[in-house]
Amino acid sequence: MFTKLFSSFRQFNIFRNNAKQLMLVGLLSTICYRQRLSLQVNPNIKQYGDKLNRAFKRTLQPEDDFYKNTIILSGTSNKELAEEIAEYLNIKLGSVKIGRFADGECQIQVLDNIRGKDVFIIQSTSPPVNDNLMELLLLVSALRRASARKIIVVVPYYGYARQVIIYMYL
Repeated sequence: MFTKLFSSFRQFNIFRNNAKQLMLVGLLSTICYRQRLSLQVNPNIKQYGDKLNRAFKRTLQPEDDFYKNTIILSGTSNKELAEEIAEYLNIKLGSVKIGRFADGECQIQVLDNIRGKDVFIIQSTSPPVNDNLMELLLLVSALRRASARKIIVVVPYYGYARQVIIYMYL
């Protein structure tokens, strides 16, 4: 699924400073590196074109060393997606023990040594939204206490993104 999604990719345009588009560009640069492709940004886009082209043409470390300090972790919501991404990028999928106490509270235990490593967490907040969100927050807290160098959270679906807050009363 993941490979098929980006295998026919030909052109990507950035129109404005949008965090989603910049995250996608970062992901695409990694995929292009793994498949030995070149990613060329449209030079007509003055604001980003030169900067992004310089970033993609930089010399990368050897492949064996590139992901040495990177681990992917997953909560209970998207285990299959995390396994597929880890397999595709050839990165170790870390071990996390997620349990429940008798009163329903979440218990997180990271089983790998992550001190000084870059950790990607893949956790969706799909239903049950509150449980998955709390699990994500507790996992981030556990990684901070375990001295991870960087913690990057990938949320494929954020449960509260479309919630309407304003109500009108007549």
